[in-house]
Amino acid sequence: AISSGKTKPMIVVMADAPDFAPDLFTKELVNDVIPFVEKTYRAKTDKDSRALAGLSWGGLQVLDAGLYRYDLFGYLGVFSSGWFIGDNVYNVMNRYLATNGANIQKSMRYLYYGQGGTSDIAYNNGVETMKVLRSHGITVNYWEHTGSHSFVAWRQDLRDFLPFLFQYGLGSKTPFKGTPLAIPGKVEA
Repeated sequence: AISSGKTKPMIVVMADAPDFAPDLFTKELVNDVIPFVEKTYRAKTDKDSRALAGLSWGGLQVLDAGLYRYDLFGYLGVFSSGWFIGDNVYNVMNRYLATNGANIQKSMRYLYYGQGGTSDIAYNNGVETMKVLRSHGITVNYWEHTGSHSFVAWRQDLRDFLPFLFQYGLGSKTPFKGTPLAIPGKVEA
């Protein structure tokens, strides 16, 4: 995608934190990973030059780190994930977004939300999460793919997410001809 000009060149860092609770992941990311990358590589340090994406449990980590630390990330990609409906995190985030949703929306450059169709095990949680985000004024760009909760869908998510990265401030240039799907009616706030 980079060689064809559809995606901006970037440094990709994949932290190995599969069992980290989202709040621990955020601390690790902010206190260790980002400082290490910025010290070791010639990386841009502003939020508009930083994205965060994750699939399944990693999507929960993205929601936590990206929404609580919206000052650090301009772009978020959530693939096949969502808060567990009615649990403590869902309720805490709903209250947090009631206070901070407008600031997040103002700061966020692009929030990609991908699901592997209705057979994706995270589909219902994802729909409810998108509903909460939208109810607090946050723009959600929803994409749906075949493949359920698997790398079949996630590869498609990555392909569709990458062209939107680091476009802020470049005028009205559309990264490519694809457009997000209409969000299912039940996702509307």
